[in-house]
Amino acid sequence: MAAASAMLMGRVIPPRFSSSSFSSSSSFQPYPKASMDNETPPINFSVPINIPHSQKWTIPLNYSFLPTSLPADPQISPFNEEMSNKYEYEMKRLKHLLSETAKNDSLEVLNMIDGIQRLGIDHCFKEEIEAILQKQYTIMATHHYLIDTKCSLHEVALRFRLLRQRGYFIPSDVFESFMDKNGELNKKGIEDIEGLTSVYEAWQLCLPGEDKLDKIGEFSGHILRTQIGNLENGMAKHVGDTLTNPFHKSLAKLYIKNYFGYQATNKWIFAFQNLAKLDFNRVQKLYRHEISQLLLWWKKAGLCEELKFSRDQPLKWYICSVVCLADPKFSEERVELTKSISFIYLLDDIYDLYGSIEELRLFTQAIQRWDLEAVHSLPHPMKFCYIKLYETTKELGHKFSLKHGWNPIHSLQKSWTSLCDL
Repeated sequence: MAAASAMLMGRVIPPRFSSSSFSSSSSFQPYPKASMDNETPPINFSVPINIPHSQKWTIPLNYSFLPTSLPADPQISPFNEEMSNKYEYEMKRLKHLLSETAKNDSLEVLNMIDGIQRLGIDHCFKEEIEAILQKQYTIMATHHYLIDTKCSLHEVALRFRLLRQRGYFIPSDVFESFMDKNGELNKKGIEDIEGLTSVYEAWQLCLPGEDKLDKIGEFSGHILRTQIGNLENGMAKHVGDTLTNPFHKSLAKLYIKNYFGYQATNKWIFAFQNLAKLDFNRVQKLYRHEISQLLLWWKKAGLCEELKFSRDQPLKWYICSVVCLADPKFSEERVELTKSISFIYLLDDIYDLYGSIEELRLFTQAIQRWDLEAVHSLPHPMKFCYIKLYETTKELGHKFSLKHGWNPIHSLQKSWTSLCDL
């Protein structure tokens, strides 16, 4: 179950508690190698829910995080059996197209992968993309990362970004052929708007000590800002979006609809658009079901009523799980992870807003003992939260054991103890 919901986010949220928005590291991280069927009441999705703008993740201001389908195209809504068949047909056809393109054109297949990721459908082509990037990396490593002089700045920067995003280390020296003796972009590079945009995107994965990449990345951003007013509409929009929301520091799902209905600079975005629309509505339907499950649990648990001083933000917490477990197949895991995240915030409020020093000491000892008998002397809100935490964690461990054959309850307990350790 996604490693028992990432061991309660133990490596996602640093101890002590943090009530700020989750943020992404600017350095690259390799991706991990890696239901509930009860009927739930309908949920009102008419009220938009917004979370604060993050300094590291770029999120559109006033963005509604509630699932919304695409009503503009009657051919893709609602998602029924006919659309399901169309979805499978489109995916099979595009997988073949991706594989055939990979055999013949290195740059075009990179553009395809970029378009697929921006449309949020990379989970449909996971194996194909992995094979292509593995081949690209092997070729580069075999040639000691030497760059063919025929490669454009855009191709080099795009390959660099895609490989680093996937966890392959590519040295920033690959950009040296586009620099002058002073370590700045040469004249040809400065005049290449598409290349500068790709360099700016690649710069987001710059590691400490990569001064040359840092320099040309910052410089590319400066040139793009000065030239954006002179560009045609399509390119100007692409450059503006890149400067405001670079891909690596953005949540791709929030921008998918931006690519529908206009001619993108990457032609493959248009080619994959029908599948993206179908997938968008399919996933939104799944999100609605997950939110219904989550809100039903939140209401039945009674935590908001018993802990009146605490935060009541289950939808915000759900967004965190969507970010951490983006693949649609992790539906049950997203719901379970959101439950764990909710307790992180509730415990934060208990420690910050409610308990006295002595009460918090006893509460922490109860967490360490992991015994329901240890909470009798605590105030009712703290006792109630502890019991619900105990029950929810025990249930998570049981579900994990049914799915994977072993129960991680001791690891989960240690994670809560570490989080609450004064």
